[in-house]
Amino acid sequence: MYLFIYNPKAGLSQPNELNEFIHCLNQSKIRFDLFLTDLNYGPVEIMDEVDHNYEGYIIAGGDGTVSQMVQGLYNHKIRKPLIILPIGTANEIAKNLGNVAHITDILSNLENLTERPVDLGVLNETDCFTFALTFGNFTEVTYKTPQNLKNWLGYRAYLIYGFLTFRRIHAYGLKVRIDDTSFSGSFVFGGITNSKSVGGIFHYDENEIELSDGLFEVMLIRKPRNVSQIRQILKGMMSREYDNEMFVIRQCTEVEIQSDTVMSMNIDGEFAGDMSSFKATNHKEILNLMDYKGVTTHD
Repeated sequence: MYLFIYNPKAGLSQPNELNEFIHCLNQSKIRFDLFLTDLNYGPVEIMDEVDHNYEGYIIAGGDGTVSQMVQGLYNHKIRKPLIILPIGTANEIAKNLGNVAHITDILSNLENLTERPVDLGVLNETDCFTFALTFGNFTEVTYKTPQNLKNWLGYRAYLIYGFLTFRRIHAYGLKVRIDDTSFSGSFVFGGITNSKSVGGIFHYDENEIELSDGLFEVMLIRKPRNVSQIRQILKGMMSREYDNEMFVIRQCTEVEIQSDTVMSMNIDGEFAGDMSSFKATNHKEILNLMDYKGVTTHD
């Protein structure tokens, strides 16, 4: 028996999609309880009201919906496997699990999916983030990009909106502790991630990213003081090479940051409030996702 949660408002959801998902599960003789999300009734609320004697969980939605599902699993200390059906706009979390031609192929290949333990980030010992905690400039790009633009252009919309807002750049005086190393400076963006990419804007070499090594990738962008430094930042973003003086790149298990002013925070692509200080800790391999590598396509 599985708990299946479906978000009918996800960016790329289709009119008959849910019926197709149900058909695939029935064909595979998978028993499940189905819940649909609604305003103020998301995965966290659903997880709070059900009994957790399921063998696994299925979540259909975008990154925000998946992130809420993971929060529910964390709140209830559940380590059962989670199957993600990526029907959102960016689907950054699912991209780390492999590529599938059709989402229904995931449900048609449940017996071929393999369990993949991955790390989970925890903010201030309460709030989870699956692939990214970001703050400062560009953070607003993922949650303020208009939905119709996101649906039309996909993640290119994030780039367009990001560059249009680049002029309104704001600097933050930060005191930073990355594991046992401390430093301070003026920065315009920060990202604490466990993913190959963040919001379609920042990308890492996928051969260098391991989702279960107990380490975050940390990126900080220094405040540009002239046009040349702005070009360096843009060059790094476009080329996906961050080896110039404007970027600080580290790996660590824990990050603590204090800012001289409040910063907009973003968890897995969703606005998470304003903070002036926080601590993020990597919890190694406590989230069990089902990998797509065993999925075969049925035309």
